[in-house]
Amino acid sequence: MAISSGAIAGLPLSSLSGGDEIVITVSGAIILDDSLVSGAIEVDHAARGELVTDEAIVAGTIHYIDYLIAAAIVADDAVVAGSVSHLLPTDYPGQRVFRLRITKAGLSDLIVPGSNISARAGRDDRQSSLTATVPSLNQLDDIASRVAGGRMCFDAGLKTARGTTWVELLNVPLGRIPRYDDGPNNKSITLSGYGVQTIGAGKTVAVDKVQYRSYNDGKRSLRRSIDWNLCCGDTIIDNGESWTIGEIAYAMQAEPPGESMTVTEA
Repeated sequence: MAISSGAIAGLPLSSLSGGDEIVITVSGAIILDDSLVSGAIEVDHAARGELVTDEAIVAGTIHYIDYLIAAAIVADDAVVAGSVSHLLPTDYPGQRVFRLRITKAGLSDLIVPGSNISARAGRDDRQSSLTATVPSLNQLDDIASRVAGGRMCFDAGLKTARGTTWVELLNVPLGRIPRYDDGPNNKSITLSGYGVQTIGAGKTVAVDKVQYRSYNDGKRSLRRSIDWNLCCGDTIIDNGESWTIGEIAYAMQAEPPGESMTVTEA
């Protein structure tokens, strides 16, 4: 079903069958007044308006694959037995990708390769940090021009046939360039940034695919592949227990390829 323009009220979602796809590229308001009773709906394009879900999502899954641009999402009723991902589903078919991005007001975003990225997000007033190795000197001048007032971001994404959708995991002030190496066999830049990270909205998430669990000094921890829907301040349900996330440590390396996150209790 393709909706190209205008405002939609009372869209009959109950008439949809499992696996139906809605492509929405509108500039008006979208009001979904009916209950979603079965199947999965994939909203593959951004809605430039107000998206209002007035009734319960009973037994389905909605994935917002692309960003909602200049849109508000209002859920006025309970999600009873379904799952809604407002960012990006970690289990959607595609290639998981990561990038390092440097921003500064008045300049375009600079995407730089990162051969090793280590990041730590902390709750409340805990310091968050991001360090990365850039395996080239090609962008040294561009990076240097963004140090004063710049920020360094670690993004995760999902690459599909429709393109790549990105989610920001961490965003901290970019510090000075502490080191760069210009040798015959090694040309690299070391970047670092530190700052207080805004915590999540405090949602509850059930985790799976846990690779390792530990208990240290009264706090629980687990390690798994990076789940970009988890934030500090969220409550996770794991192995029949629930606890609040106080810290997340991310690790990504290019060679050999690997990525993980370690989540620690508040």
